[in-house]
Amino acid sequence: MSTAQMYHDEGMKKFNRGAHAEAAAAFQKALAAYQAEGRTDMVGEMQANLGMIAREQGRFDEAQNLLRDALAIFEESGDAKRTAMVKANLGGVLASKGDKEAAYDLFVESANTFQELGETEMQGQILKSMATLQIKRGKLGQGREILADAVGLTGADTFSARLLKAAVNVFSFRWVGAARRLISRR
Repeated sequence: MSTAQMYHDEGMKKFNRGAHAEAAAAFQKALAAYQAEGRTDMVGEMQANLGMIAREQGRFDEAQNLLRDALAIFEESGDAKRTAMVKANLGGVLASKGDKEAAYDLFVESANTFQELGETEMQGQILKSMATLQIKRGKLGQGREILADAVGLTGADTFSARLLKAAVNVFSFRWVGAARRLISRR
C-alpha cells in the first residue's frame, strides 16, 4: 500500500467517524503524496473530499473552490461517474449558499449522467436532493413528482423518504387550504 493510499484510508475512517479536522489533515497528506506520484485522478478525489469537509464545516466558498477544482480534473479526464458525483456535491454547496437555480442545474446534469451510466441508485439519490430543493423553493408539485421518481428508482421506501413525502403532502394541503381561504374572501 502506498503512503498516499494509507493517508487516504486514514482520512476516510476519520471522516466516517465525524472527525473532520483530523480527516482533512489526512486528506491533505494524501493529496500531496498523490501529487508526488502523478496521480491526477486521486488528487481530484482528495480535493473533492476536502470540499465535502469544508461543506460540513460551513465553509461554503472554500468547498465550492475545492469542488470546482476536482470537477475540472474529472471533466478533463473524461471520468463521467466522478464528474456527476462532484456536480451533485457542488450543487449541494450552491444550494447552501442560496444559489438554488445553479444548484438545480447541477443536480439535473448529475442525475442525467447517472441515468446514462445505468447508476439508478445514485440517480435516485440525486433526484431526492432535487425534490428537496424544489420543495424549499416552493415548487411543491414538481418536488412531489421528482420525489416519486426518486423513490421509484431507488426502490427504497425508507423512513426518510416517507417523511419527505409526508412533508410534501402537508405543505400541499396547507397551500391548497390557504388558496381556498383567499378565494373564498373574494
